[in-house]
Amino acid sequence: MYRKLLLSLLVLSSLQFVGQTTKINGKIIDQATSLGIPFATVQVKGTEKGTTSDMDGKFSIEAEKDQLLVIKMVGYVNQEVLVESSGSFEFFLKNETLKEMVVVGYGSQESEDVTGSIVQVDSKQIMQTAVAGAADALQGRAAGVEVVNSNGAPGSNTEVRIRGLGSINGSPVLYVVDGMPLDGSAVNAIAPQDIASIDILKDASAAAIYGARAAGGVILITTKRGQKGKPKVTFDTYYGVQSLIKKMDMMNARDNATAFNYADAVRGETPDADFADPDALGNGTDWQDLLFPGGSMYNAHINISGGSEKATYSVSLDYFDEKGVVPSTFYKRYSFRNNLDFEISKKIKVGTSMSLVRDGGKGTSFNGDRPENSILLAAMSMDPTITPTTPYTTFPDTLSLVSNRS
Repeated sequence: MYRKLLLSLLVLSSLQFVGQTTKINGKIIDQATSLGIPFATVQVKGTEKGTTSDMDGKFSIEAEKDQLLVIKMVGYVNQEVLVESSGSFEFFLKNETLKEMVVVGYGSQESEDVTGSIVQVDSKQIMQTAVAGAADALQGRAAGVEVVNSNGAPGSNTEVRIRGLGSINGSPVLYVVDGMPLDGSAVNAIAPQDIASIDILKDASAAAIYGARAAGGVILITTKRGQKGKPKVTFDTYYGVQSLIKKMDMMNARDNATAFNYADAVRGETPDADFADPDALGNGTDWQDLLFPGGSMYNAHINISGGSEKATYSVSLDYFDEKGVVPSTFYKRYSFRNNLDFEISKKIKVGTSMSLVRDGGKGTSFNGDRPENSILLAAMSMDPTITPTTPYTTFPDTLSLVSNRS
């Protein structure tokens, strides 16, 4: 009898334990504004049971006593709450503090203390794409920043516009590299692997620091410095190919001969003897394939950095070689950078930055209005019935072979 009584007590206690589910009604509130936070996630820790708050920040969920509710929302600090009893509660979430450091012109500040409009692109984002210079690395990385390259030639200067044109004459962007103002062509000579961060000052307050030169905006580039510790050697290299994304849809030799025969028939003229049998001409010569065979891009970069408690260093060598999609067009760059920092005392720190660059290349014209001065128009104007007799390594002088027909 005692055994039956003990078993009954155990069953009753188990049923009582299972039945201790409580219903929690709550409201999630922004601690700074006292407004409800919509779409916040409320989940019972260790389970798949969860819900989200409505537009007013309210929610309802069931949980067992002594379980934990985890409240999450992007931009806020996560909060864990112990379930003790049912009822209605208010939960206040604190904004997540950003401790990211940004360069603001006069020095560095934490992101939460910055009042101006600043966008930062760090080294990880820069290294995600293979680019020749710093300006190209901003392509698609910052809102309100437009990167324009009107000439596809290797090594051509890239124009950066911050929030459109800032003046009638279109003032260029002011680049400041490690505190030294530089023009666009000099900035493109900086190896992307040497850049620690790029800070874009987008509002007019930048003019208070740099004057009228900042009318088009300011881009601050900070190069990598040495860190205390043993010497660290890094080597980075890549090789890529370049080709036209799309070719112009042009007539082949057969279509070209048919079109000329039709035009001659309409005018009542005798068709050209060379075009008597268009089918015999076949596809002919695709001048776009000959003039734009494709190019390549190669880069090798080595960096040695380190330092002691009182002095740090960062030395790098870079080689960049780009061959354009047009034969004989190229851009090469050899660069050397040496950054040294000395800590004289706790309040005095001295640093030096030295950069040596040798670059050069050869381009071609794409912006002309006649085939004689635009290789793109030349490729579109060439007669597809002409057969090339020599391989082209330079801009072809075959315009005289194009038949002039009125």
